Amino acid sequence: MAKPDFLVIGAQKAGTTWLEYVLKNHRQVWTPPVKELQYFNELYDSKSYGWAQRHRTTHAIKAMRWELEKKSPDLRKIELCLKIAKKITSNNWYENIFEYSPEYKIKGEMTPEYSLISPKNIEKIYTKYPHLKIILVIRDPIERAVSHIKMRIKQTEQLDHPQSEIDIFAKACANDWDVIERGNYQKIIENWGKYFGKNLKIYCSSDFKENPKPSISSICQFLDIDPDGYNVDLEKSIHEGVKISLGTSVLDEIERAQEANKIWFENNAKEYLIS
Repeated sequence: MAKPDFLVIGAQKAGTTWLEYVLKNHRQVWTPPVKELQYFNELYDSKSYGWAQRHRTTHAIKAMRWELEKKSPDLRKIELCLKIAKKITSNNWYENIFEYSPEYKIKGEMTPEYSLISPKNIEKIYTKYPHLKIILVIRDPIERAVSHIKMRIKQTEQLDHPQSEIDIFAKACANDWDVIERGNYQKIIENWGKYFGKNLKIYCSSDFKENPKPSISSICQFLDIDPDGYNVDLEKSIHEGVKISLGTSVLDEIERAQEANKIWFENNAKEYLIS
């Protein structure tokens, strides 16, 4: 069976969609047609990630539709989408996905939720795949939390509600464990770094906007691939954030909830900047 060569573990709302776009269009890289396989989350915490199967199926169907709209659809990609949409029945399910990659390409996937995997389960991943290269992208934790909460507002169809109700919902989100912990980069780096050490590489999302070419060159060097092997415009914006207004009291609550994460970021983020 094939094995992944790299994982992008997050952070959510920190530019991983742009990174996937670039790597997917690199001649030496292969990624699945569905982003966020959620494999390790469902494997180790099926109760919390009961929605993962639905997520994969929904996005696999979308990928199949896009492929079928092409003049010459790739039948192997359609076959793979059908496999991804199926329920995980064995440990071979994951590695079988990477069998679809050409041998000359490196293989990997991106699931931002992997950043929150517990140390004991990170150890299990390391035991099975000790040579994995791990990429983590960090973003100002307050900006990340604001973007995360706006995404939740959209997902839960709160957009048509009065502003006062949206703000109440947003304040509750600000104090949710996962909104706070996704910005707890110190803990994420310690947990993953304990096992993967130098095979863990951290980037700042601001560099993706301000220094896209040096950022991708660094990532390509880390993955040991051609730094000029992609065929896309690095300046292209891939995903526009949800345009939702949040009240001042909400922003104050987010700042309060993210205070410890913000202090760490201000003191340490410069270490991971390209220049």
